[in-house]
Amino acid sequence: MPLIVYLHGNSGKGETLHALTESGGFPRYLASGALGQVDGYVLIPQLPDRYSGWEEVRDQLMDCIGQIEADYAIDSSRISLTGHSMGGTGVWNLAIAYPDRFSCIVPLSSSVRTTERNLTALAGMHIWAFAGEADEVVPPEPAQAFVEALDSPQAKMTVIGGAGHEDVPALVYLSEEYGVVDWMLSGGA
Repeated sequence: MPLIVYLHGNSGKGETLHALTESGGFPRYLASGALGQVDGYVLIPQLPDRYSGWEEVRDQLMDCIGQIEADYAIDSSRISLTGHSMGGTGVWNLAIAYPDRFSCIVPLSSSVRTTERNLTALAGMHIWAFAGEADEVVPPEPAQAFVEALDSPQAKMTVIGGAGHEDVPALVYLSEEYGVVDWMLSGGA
């Protein structure tokens, strides 16, 4: 079965797991059943308060994914990575560091640097980035510039008109129009 790895934003950090579902977004929608039947495994790690971002635990996170892959019947050709805000930026960073491990990525309300190294790392990646047009926390322009610089038919950016930072997860994950959960489960195909 496929595996979706979700990286939470800053509000999900902590030492108690209820912070993940209380902070909203993908974990809350999954727990409440709002996403419906998700035909795959979902891994939602929690970043402890002592860390400022996902890049600080990048290797441990990859070890965790590898252990899940070894312990369960994971289709390694369909491991997707998604996240919002700090988690979305973590998605970019993790995919750049380990581009061969993920079939697709879906960063939301996130930032990424447009460098030759980063562009080369993600040149063949299936990417669907999302941002809110009215996001004042993480403006859409850095991610938009990166996707445009990739100039790849496998990479696309959706900027949601009028949406603010906290609006994006519901507008993306719960949307039948986008069907992003099914897109991730399919490996970005």
